[in-house]
Amino acid sequence: MVKMGTEYYYLDGSNQQGPLSFDHLCSVGIAPDTLVWREGLTDWTPASEVEELASLFRVQPPIPVYAPKPPKPPEPPKLVQRSIGKKHIWLAVAAIAIILVIVVLKNNIIGSGSGSGTSENVMTFTHRYETMSYWGQRQDAIIFLAGSGQVTIDWGDGIAQTHELSPFDYEYYYNNGSVASVNRYSHRYSNNSAYTVTITGKNVTYLGFDYNLLVMNIDVSGNKALTDFNCSNNRLTHLDVSKNSALTWLNCSSNQLTSLIISRRTPLTWLDCRNNQLSAAMLNSLFESLHSNKGGNLHRIEDGQGNLIYEGTKFIYIGSNTGENSSNSAIAERKGWTVVD
Repeated sequence: MVKMGTEYYYLDGSNQQGPLSFDHLCSVGIAPDTLVWREGLTDWTPASEVEELASLFRVQPPIPVYAPKPPKPPEPPKLVQRSIGKKHIWLAVAAIAIILVIVVLKNNIIGSGSGSGTSENVMTFTHRYETMSYWGQRQDAIIFLAGSGQVTIDWGDGIAQTHELSPFDYEYYYNNGSVASVNRYSHRYSNNSAYTVTITGKNVTYLGFDYNLLVMNIDVSGNKALTDFNCSNNRLTHLDVSKNSALTWLNCSSNQLTSLIISRRTPLTWLDCRNNQLSAAMLNSLFESLHSNKGGNLHRIEDGQGNLIYEGTKFIYIGSNTGENSSNSAIAERKGWTVVD
Protein backbone atom coordinates (compact mmCIF):
# COMPACT_ATOMS: atom_id res chain seq x y z
CA MET A 1 0.00 0.00 0.00
CA VAL A 2 1.48 3.35 -1.09
CA LYS A 3 0.98 6.22 1.35
CA MET A 4 -1.13 9.24 0.42
CA GLY A 5 0.77 12.13 -1.12
CA THR A 6 3.21 9.88 -2.99
CA GLU A 7 4.68 11.67 -6.02
CA TYR A 8 5.28 9.83 -9.28
CA TYR A 9 7.56 10.48 -12.25
CA TYR A 10 7.43 8.84 -15.69
CA LEU A 11 9.47 8.94 -18.87
CA ASP A 12 7.74 10.23 -22.02
CA GLY A 13 10.34 9.14 -24.56
CA SER A 14 13.48 10.72 -23.12
CA ASN A 15 11.55 13.41 -21.23
CA GLN A 16 10.96 13.09 -17.49
CA GLN A 17 7.48 14.12 -16.44
CA GLY A 18 6.35 14.78 -12.86
CA PRO A 19 5.91 15.00 -10.02
CA LEU A 20 2.30 13.74 -10.40
CA SER A 21 -0.24 12.41 -7.94
CA PHE A 22 -1.54 8.84 -8.37
CA ASP A 23 -4.84 10.01 -9.91
CA HIS A 24 -3.05 12.41 -12.25
CA LEU A 25 -0.64 9.69 -13.36
CA CYS A 26 -3.55 7.34 -14.15
CA SER A 27 -5.24 10.05 -16.24
CA VAL A 28 -2.31 10.74 -18.60
CA GLY A 29 -2.68 7.41 -20.42
CA ILE A 30 0.52 5.60 -19.51
CA ALA A 31 1.22 2.25 -21.17
CA PRO A 32 2.25 -1.02 -19.47
CA ASP A 33 5.87 -0.48 -20.59
CA THR A 34 6.03 3.20 -19.56
CA LEU A 35 8.95 3.66 -17.14
CA VAL A 36 7.75 4.96 -13.78
CA TRP A 37 9.56 5.97 -10.56
CA ARG A 38 8.42 6.84 -7.05
CA GLU A 39 10.02 6.79 -3.62
CA GLY A 40 10.54 3.14 -2.65
CA LEU A 41 11.54 1.97 -6.16
CA THR A 42 15.23 1.31 -6.72
CA ASP A 43 15.14 2.26 -10.42
CA TRP A 44 12.79 3.21 -13.26
CA THR A 45 10.22 0.39 -13.51
CA PRO A 46 7.61 -0.53 -16.18
CA ALA A 47 4.20 0.65 -14.99
CA SER A 48 2.75 -2.88 -15.27
CA GLU A 49 5.28 -4.06 -12.66
CA VAL A 50 4.43 -1.35 -10.08
CA GLU A 51 2.03 -2.91 -7.57
CA GLU A 52 -0.55 -0.10 -7.38
CA LEU A 53 -0.52 0.49 -11.17
CA ALA A 54 -0.70 -3.14 -12.34
CA SER A 55 -4.51 -3.26 -12.12
CA LEU A 56 -4.72 -0.55 -14.82
CA PHE A 57 -3.50 -3.01 -17.44
CA ARG A 58 -5.35 -6.20 -16.50
CA VAL A 59 -7.67 -7.50 -19.24
CA GLN A 60 -11.32 -7.21 -18.20
CA PRO A 61 -13.69 -10.16 -18.93
CA PRO A 62 -15.93 -9.62 -21.99
CA ILE A 63 -19.52 -8.48 -21.43
CA PRO A 64 -21.99 -11.29 -22.39
CA VAL A 65 -24.07 -10.70 -25.52
CA TYR A 66 -27.30 -11.28 -23.65
CA ALA A 67 -26.60 -9.75 -20.31
CA PRO A 68 -29.26 -10.49 -17.70
CA LYS A 69 -31.27 -7.59 -16.40
CA PRO A 70 -30.02 -6.31 -13.07
CA PRO A 71 -32.19 -7.20 -10.09
CA LYS A 72 -34.69 -4.65 -8.95
CA PRO A 73 -33.17 -2.57 -6.14
CA PRO A 74 -34.77 -3.03 -2.73
CA GLU A 75 -37.11 -0.41 -1.42
CA PRO A 76 -35.39 2.10 0.85
CA PRO A 77 -36.37 1.89 4.50
CA LYS A 78 -39.02 4.27 5.64
CA LEU A 79 -37.80 7.32 7.48
CA VAL A 80 -38.70 7.19 11.13
CA GLN A 81 -39.16 10.56 12.75
CA ARG A 82 -37.29 10.79 16.02
CA SER A 83 -37.23 13.62 18.44
CA ILE A 84 -33.86 15.12 19.28
CA GLY A 85 -33.31 15.59 22.95
CA LYS A 86 -31.40 18.39 24.63
CA LYS A 87 -28.58 15.99 25.41
CA HIS A 88 -27.94 15.31 21.71
CA ILE A 89 -28.07 19.03 20.89
CA TRP A 90 -25.42 19.82 23.53
CA LEU A 91 -23.21 16.97 22.25
CA ALA A 92 -23.42 18.37 18.70
CA VAL A 93 -22.58 21.88 19.92
CA ALA A 94 -19.59 20.53 21.89
CA ALA A 95 -18.28 18.61 18.85
CA ILE A 96 -18.48 21.73 16.67
CA ALA A 97 -16.66 23.78 19.34
CA ILE A 98 -13.86 21.20 19.54
CA ILE A 99 -13.44 21.26 15.75
CA LEU A 100 -13.24 25.09 15.76
CA VAL A 101 -10.60 25.04 18.52
CA ILE A 102 -8.49 22.53 16.55
CA VAL A 103 -8.69 24.68 13.39
CA VAL A 104 -7.67 27.84 15.29
CA LEU A 105 -4.75 26.08 17.01
CA LYS A 106 -3.54 24.63 13.71
CA ASN A 107 -3.60 28.04 12.03
CA ASN A 108 -1.70 29.58 14.96
CA ILE A 109 0.97 26.89 14.78
CA ILE A 110 1.40 27.38 11.04
CA GLY A 111 1.43 31.15 11.44
CA SER A 112 3.95 31.08 14.26
CA GLY A 113 6.61 29.83 11.85
CA SER A 114 6.39 33.08 9.90
CA GLY A 115 8.15 36.18 11.15
CA SER A 116 8.77 38.75 8.43
CA GLY A 117 7.19 36.57 5.74
CA THR A 118 10.00 33.97 5.66
CA SER A 119 9.11 30.51 7.03
CA GLU A 120 11.70 28.62 8.99
CA ASN A 121 13.50 26.04 6.87
CA VAL A 122 13.71 22.51 8.24
CA MET A 123 16.10 19.80 7.02
CA THR A 124 16.46 16.29 8.43
CA PHE A 125 18.91 13.48 7.81
CA THR A 126 19.65 10.07 9.29
CA HIS A 127 23.24 8.96 9.70
CA ARG A 128 25.17 6.09 11.20
CA TYR A 129 27.75 7.37 13.67
CA GLU A 130 30.82 5.18 13.97
CA THR A 131 34.12 5.76 15.72
CA MET A 132 36.66 6.52 13.00
CA SER A 133 40.10 7.59 14.20
CA TYR A 134 43.70 6.81 13.43
CA TRP A 135 44.41 7.10 17.15
CA GLY A 136 41.56 4.88 18.37
CA GLN A 137 39.73 7.81 19.94
CA ARG A 138 36.10 8.75 19.36
CA GLN A 139 35.74 11.49 16.77
CA ASP A 140 33.24 14.33 16.58
CA ALA A 141 30.33 14.30 14.13
CA ILE A 142 30.80 17.40 11.99
CA ILE A 143 28.43 19.32 9.73
CA PHE A 144 29.08 22.57 7.90
CA LEU A 145 26.45 25.32 7.78
CA ALA A 146 26.40 28.88 6.49
CA GLY A 147 23.84 31.62 6.05
CA SER A 148 22.41 34.29 8.33
CA GLY A 149 20.36 34.47 11.50
CA GLN A 150 20.03 31.66 14.01
CA VAL A 151 20.05 27.91 13.39
CA THR A 152 19.11 25.11 15.77
CA ILE A 153 20.72 21.68 15.42
CA ASP A 154 18.94 18.81 17.14
CA TRP A 155 21.54 16.03 17.09
CA GLY A 156 18.97 13.28 17.70
CA ASP A 157 20.34 12.12 21.04
CA GLY A 158 18.52 14.60 23.26
CA ILE A 159 21.05 17.40 22.64
CA ALA A 160 20.01 20.55 20.74
CA GLN A 161 22.21 23.58 20.10
CA THR A 162 21.39 27.05 18.76
CA HIS A 163 24.05 29.05 16.89
CA GLU A 164 24.38 32.33 15.03
CA LEU A 165 25.16 31.58 11.39
CA SER A 166 27.97 33.20 9.39
CA PRO A 167 28.02 33.56 5.58
CA PHE A 168 29.94 30.90 3.67
CA ASP A 169 33.56 31.98 3.17
CA TYR A 170 33.94 31.21 -0.55
CA GLU A 171 37.29 32.98 -0.78
CA TYR A 172 38.76 30.80 1.97
CA TYR A 173 37.29 27.68 0.35
CA TYR A 174 38.76 28.38 -3.09
CA ASN A 175 42.14 29.40 -1.67
CA ASN A 176 42.50 26.52 0.80
CA GLY A 177 40.29 23.74 -0.55
CA SER A 178 38.47 23.39 2.78
CA VAL A 179 35.57 24.95 4.65
CA ALA A 180 36.40 27.74 7.10
CA SER A 181 36.12 26.92 10.81
CA VAL A 182 33.45 29.61 11.24
CA ASN A 183 31.10 27.34 9.30
CA ARG A 184 31.94 24.17 11.28
CA TYR A 185 29.63 22.62 13.90
CA SER A 186 30.55 19.45 15.81
CA HIS A 187 29.03 17.03 18.31
CA ARG A 188 30.36 13.96 20.07
CA TYR A 189 27.98 11.02 20.50
CA SER A 190 28.37 8.54 23.33
CA ASN A 191 27.43 5.46 21.29
CA ASN A 192 27.86 4.09 17.78
CA SER A 193 24.30 4.14 16.48
CA ALA A 194 21.91 5.65 13.94
CA TYR A 195 20.71 9.17 14.69
CA THR A 196 18.24 11.51 12.98
CA VAL A 197 19.43 15.12 12.96
CA THR A 198 17.05 18.07 12.47
CA ILE A 199 18.35 21.47 11.33
CA THR A 200 15.99 24.43 11.69
CA GLY A 201 16.84 27.93 10.47
CA LYS A 202 15.37 30.68 8.33
CA ASN A 203 18.34 31.31 6.03
CA VAL A 204 20.61 28.26 5.81
CA THR A 205 22.34 28.65 2.43
CA TYR A 206 25.11 26.02 2.73
CA LEU A 207 24.98 22.45 4.06
CA GLY A 208 27.91 20.01 4.05
CA PHE A 209 28.92 16.81 5.86
CA ASP A 210 32.18 15.49 7.23
CA TYR A 211 33.35 12.03 6.11
CA ASN A 212 32.44 10.21 9.33
CA LEU A 213 28.69 10.98 9.35
CA LEU A 214 27.74 8.14 6.93
CA VAL A 215 24.42 9.76 5.93
CA MET A 216 21.84 7.19 4.78
CA ASN A 217 18.89 9.44 3.85
CA ILE A 218 18.14 13.14 3.82
CA ASP A 219 15.24 15.53 3.21
CA VAL A 220 16.20 19.09 2.28
CA SER A 221 12.91 19.91 0.51
CA GLY A 222 11.86 22.34 3.26
CA ASN A 223 14.87 24.61 2.74
CA LYS A 224 14.13 27.04 -0.09
CA ALA A 225 17.20 29.17 0.77
CA LEU A 226 19.78 26.41 0.15
CA THR A 227 22.26 27.43 -2.59
CA ASP A 228 25.22 25.07 -1.97
CA PHE A 229 24.94 21.41 -0.87
CA ASN A 230 27.80 18.93 -0.35
CA CYS A 231 26.69 15.40 0.61
CA SER A 232 29.57 13.51 -1.02
CA ASN A 233 31.14 10.35 0.46
CA ASN A 234 28.05 9.03 2.20
CA ARG A 235 25.57 6.15 1.84
CA LEU A 236 22.70 7.84 0.02
CA THR A 237 20.73 5.73 -2.50
CA HIS A 238 18.16 8.40 -3.42
CA LEU A 239 18.37 12.19 -3.50
CA ASP A 240 15.64 14.67 -4.45
CA VAL A 241 16.51 18.38 -4.72
CA SER A 242 13.67 19.27 -7.12
CA LYS A 243 12.08 21.62 -4.56
CA ASN A 244 15.28 23.54 -3.78
CA SER A 245 14.62 26.50 -6.06
CA ALA A 246 17.82 28.40 -5.12
CA LEU A 247 20.31 25.52 -5.43
CA THR A 248 23.24 26.35 -7.76
CA TRP A 249 26.00 23.98 -6.53
CA LEU A 250 25.58 20.27 -5.70
CA ASN A 251 28.22 17.64 -4.90
CA CYS A 252 26.66 14.21 -4.32
CA SER A 253 29.61 12.15 -5.57
CA SER A 254 30.78 8.86 -4.02
CA ASN A 255 27.45 7.67 -2.65
CA GLN A 256 25.29 4.70 -3.72
CA LEU A 257 22.74 6.73 -5.69
CA THR A 258 20.42 4.95 -8.10
CA SER A 259 18.06 7.94 -8.27
CA LEU A 260 18.83 11.67 -8.47
CA ILE A 261 15.87 14.00 -9.00
CA ILE A 262 16.19 17.66 -9.97
CA SER A 263 13.86 20.11 -11.68
CA ARG A 264 14.21 22.46 -14.63
CA ARG A 265 13.47 25.16 -12.06
CA THR A 266 16.61 24.18 -10.12
CA PRO A 267 19.18 26.86 -11.12
CA LEU A 268 22.20 24.51 -10.94
CA THR A 269 25.42 25.53 -12.64
CA TRP A 270 27.72 22.88 -11.10
CA LEU A 271 26.76 19.25 -10.39
CA ASP A 272 29.08 16.40 -9.40
CA CYS A 273 27.42 12.96 -9.27
CA ARG A 274 30.48 10.79 -9.97
CA ASN A 275 31.06 7.38 -8.36
CA ASN A 276 27.42 6.37 -7.95
CA GLN A 277 25.13 3.70 -9.46
CA LEU A 278 23.08 5.88 -11.83
CA SER A 279 21.82 3.97 -14.88
CA ALA A 280 21.86 5.33 -18.44
CA ALA A 281 18.11 5.97 -18.22
CA MET A 282 18.56 7.87 -14.94
CA LEU A 283 21.44 9.93 -16.36
CA ASN A 284 19.44 10.77 -19.49
CA SER A 285 16.52 11.82 -17.29
CA LEU A 286 18.95 13.96 -15.29
CA PHE A 287 20.23 15.59 -18.50
CA GLU A 288 16.64 16.33 -19.55
CA SER A 289 15.95 17.97 -16.18
CA LEU A 290 18.91 20.36 -16.41
CA HIS A 291 17.84 23.91 -17.16
CA SER A 292 18.84 25.59 -20.40
CA ASN A 293 18.65 29.19 -19.21
CA LYS A 294 20.54 31.33 -21.72
CA GLY A 295 21.52 33.76 -18.97
CA GLY A 296 22.70 30.94 -16.72
CA ASN A 297 25.40 29.35 -18.87
CA LEU A 298 28.15 30.27 -16.43
CA HIS A 299 28.93 28.99 -12.95
CA ARG A 300 29.46 32.15 -10.90
CA ILE A 301 30.75 32.45 -7.32
CA GLU A 302 30.68 35.70 -5.35
CA ASP A 303 31.79 36.53 -1.81
CA GLY A 304 29.54 38.05 0.82
CA GLN A 305 30.08 41.55 -0.60
CA GLY A 306 29.10 40.57 -4.16
CA ASN A 307 32.69 40.48 -5.45
CA LEU A 308 33.30 37.90 -8.20
CA ILE A 309 35.57 35.03 -7.10
CA TYR A 310 35.03 32.54 -9.94
CA GLU A 311 33.09 32.38 -13.18
CA GLY A 312 33.14 29.46 -15.63
CA THR A 313 31.15 27.06 -17.77
CA LYS A 314 28.27 25.00 -16.32
CA PHE A 315 29.67 21.56 -15.46
CA ILE A 316 28.15 18.15 -14.73
CA TYR A 317 30.46 15.28 -13.70
CA ILE A 318 29.12 11.74 -14.32
CA GLY A 319 32.22 9.47 -14.27
CA SER A 320 32.13 5.97 -12.70
CA ASN A 321 28.36 5.56 -12.90
CA THR A 322 26.66 2.36 -14.10
CA GLY A 323 25.25 4.05 -17.23
CA GLU A 324 28.11 6.44 -17.93
CA ASN A 325 29.17 4.95 -21.29
CA SER A 326 25.67 4.35 -22.67
CA SER A 327 24.04 7.63 -21.64
CA ASN A 328 23.36 10.43 -24.14
CA SER A 329 25.44 13.38 -22.90
CA ALA A 330 24.47 15.40 -26.00
CA ILE A 331 21.16 16.15 -24.27
CA ALA A 332 23.01 18.23 -21.66
CA GLU A 333 25.54 19.66 -24.10
CA ARG A 334 22.77 21.13 -26.26
CA LYS A 335 21.73 23.11 -23.19
CA GLY A 336 25.17 24.66 -22.74
CA TRP A 337 26.53 22.17 -20.18
CA THR A 338 30.00 20.66 -20.22
CA VAL A 339 29.73 16.92 -19.42
CA VAL A 340 32.81 15.44 -17.76
CA ASP A 341 33.27 11.66 -17.51
